Amino acid sequence: MEVGKSLVQARMDRLDPRDERALQAAAVIGQRFSLALLRHLIADEAYECGALQQRGLVRREGAAWLLSHALVRVRAYPSLLR
Repeated sequence: MEVGKSLVQARMDRLDPRDERALQAAAVIGQRFSLALLRHLIADEAYECGALQQRGLVRREGAAWLLSHALVRVRAYPSLLR
């Protein structure tokens, strides 16, 4: 389990601030989220999840987006406190 947490954290550490903010907002929304709601929360109507998807942090399922694993939420949500 610790290896998984470390891998997720390493992927998150390489995010630029815009993508980090989006991942944190997605963690607040929950495991499944819509792009429209995510864009609203981060106040960025042009945001796309491409960088998060490339790093394996989110994946698309139909019209919705999902955090790729529960560990992503476990690591992203507490980072809001920093």
